[in-house]
Amino acid sequence: MKMPPDKGREPDDALKASRLTKALLETTDDMRRAGVIDAADYEKITLRHLGGQASAISAA
Repeated sequence: MKMPPDKGREPDDALKASRLTKALLETTDDMRRAGVIDAADYEKITLRHLGGQASAISAA
């Protein structure tokens, strides 16, 4: 499915994570808390999926 162009989007639309991304990050956080992955791996995964939006999404 082709994504529509970014023209006309609300500014905070860019800060909304998809349901898949939210589920992935929740699972990653659970894995970090359980000791399956360390904090460095958690940060790497978070930054890969959210980039500069990581702090905005986690604060929401």
